Amino acid sequence: PSPAPSSLPGAASPGAGSSGAGSSPVGAAGRSRTGIGGHGTEPPGLAVPSGSAVWRCEPDALRAGVAAQGGLPEDVLPLDRLQVIATVLGASDPLRHQLDPASVTDTGRRLIAGLVDAMPQLSEPQGESIAQRLWSRL
Repeated sequence: PSPAPSSLPGAASPGAGSSGAGSSPVGAAGRSRTGIGGHGTEPPGLAVPSGSAVWRCEPDALRAGVAAQGGLPEDVLPLDRLQVIATVLGASDPLRHQLDPASVTDTGRRLIAGLVDAMPQLSEPQGESIAQRLWSRL
């Protein structure tokens, strides 16, 4: 089994954050929204960004992710492509050793954008959102 979230490096200590008066720790899907370690609300910097934010990967990292797929057969499954892309993007991420909430959030956005944008495009995206870009590659 994996270690408890509060025992992970960079995890918030008990009592970090506050639950706020009248706020519920359970999200719409019934999952806990109590933040890192199960205490209080999500730490500052981990709030879900607005839908209008465009997520982007650094151009050099994206080129490396695309190039790393050069030796893969055309009919390889998307999951196998994603493993190759994730390895390259992770190794090239300048914030990979930074564990503060803002850095982790930024790294996640760049990683997701790179995973999507490095996949072969199968149709023209209907917009710039991460969901629209992903849909054009599935």
